[in-house]
Amino acid sequence: MAANFSDINLSEYNPAFTSENRRSEIEEGRPESRLAATWTYNVGRWSVIARVRNYGEYYDAPIGGGWGAYRPERVTVMDAELTFDLTAALSLVFGAQNLLDTYPQKSPNEGVPAFNGQPYPENSPVGYNGGFYYVSVNWHMD
Repeated sequence: MAANFSDINLSEYNPAFTSENRRSEIEEGRPESRLAATWTYNVGRWSVIARVRNYGEYYDAPIGGGWGAYRPERVTVMDAELTFDLTAALSLVFGAQNLLDTYPQKSPNEGVPAFNGQPYPENSPVGYNGGFYYVSVNWHMD
């Protein structure tokens, strides 16, 4: 289990070079909290890993001037991996990152031409491509 709580404050900056929007991106453009819980189980030639990740709210400004800025909601995603050891050196892995195909909150600016129709926040910690599923063969050289 892991947790991270962030609070960034610019103590000094030059307003001639750093706009209020840029200051907000630096101070609040990362999730306010990150929580993760991982469970691992091994039995015989099988192993399972399950992970839940939760990210708090953050500031997203789709264009440089800060117009259209908003705070996407907290989001939770799950990852899973199942491994079968074929031999001592060879294993077969089935996995998923973002198992439930979770997407961040849609932008209130979706479809607005100035934002190129971008439906999701560009700085989302979970991305905006949904789930990623894979199969791999691992060879361990000892």
